[in-house]
Amino acid sequence: LYILNEILRSESTDLVFQPEGNEDLAVYKGKQLVRAIQVKAYSEPLVLSHFIKPDQEDSFFHRSAKLLYLNGNVKIEVISFGEIGKELKDAWMGVESSKNSVLKKLVNHRMTEQQVNSMFERVIWNKVSEFDLNIDINRCLSNSLTTGSPENALSLLTAWLYTASEQQTKITYSQLIEK
Repeated sequence: LYILNEILRSESTDLVFQPEGNEDLAVYKGKQLVRAIQVKAYSEPLVLSHFIKPDQEDSFFHRSAKLLYLNGNVKIEVISFGEIGKELKDAWMGVESSKNSVLKKLVNHRMTEQQVNSMFERVIWNKVSEFDLNIDINRCLSNSLTTGSPENALSLLTAWLYTASEQQTKITYSQLIEK
């Protein structure tokens, strides 16, 4: 739902979306990566351990640090369908005790203080609601359809996006509307 909503809301001909590209969704302007989005849907609040596992060298934070190093203009986002845990929320809001706790944990997972501090500045956390996304999608589909129901269009587009995700297909707004 989130990916479909992002594409529909863009109405941009110069953005290219790649589900399962860099993270759950990569957004390019031409060939330049401009956004890397990780989408999480947990019933409990998001915590650091949702993103790092023992001995995992390719965690979300490691990949993010690499992206930030290679591309100074990329925007990295974490989208949550549930609550963002207190420690993560507070760390990114600058609460010193939480920030130090997260910093220490990430440094223990073979990251540098510089990498972690860069993420504190550049990674954005947002909570979304499935209900609100459905309303936005239905509105966008109603405005762009000349015939048919938004519900049928949503079902077909969701199936098409699922296949596109499996194949890491790059998609534009125009291609989505054609479907």
